[in-house]
Amino acid sequence: MGENLKKGHCEAFKKGTDRQMLVMSSPQLFRRPDMELTRVDANLLDGKLVSIGETLLAQQSGDLPMVFLSKGSEPIATIEGEGAAKLVEAIEGSDCPDFAEVNVVDVCDISDSITVQLIDEERNDG
Repeated sequence: MGENLKKGHCEAFKKGTDRQMLVMSSPQLFRRPDMELTRVDANLLDGKLVSIGETLLAQQSGDLPMVFLSKGSEPIATIEGEGAAKLVEAIEGSDCPDFAEVNVVDVCDISDSITVQLIDEERNDG
């Protein structure tokens, strides 16, 4: 009897999980993709340190699918891959298509990575 009860609980849990995944993946009436935040992860260069709240400058690296983050003229971090493409698209749609200001919203000392967000979107968010 105990094993059947456990099996029933597992099946009910799986059904509930499937149902919630369906709800989460369905489109929402009030979801606005134009207001979603552009947050991307960046890898700090060796020996560079930043703190949450700092403002950095994001600039595309020529033809390479890479974005450099700098503090003044000093490179601090790089963004590659999907995050770079996402940020370049946001930069090209901004007032200044060459670069944009980003704000550091998270720092991970273990993996030497940071999360940044476009400043214009941050002002719209809150």
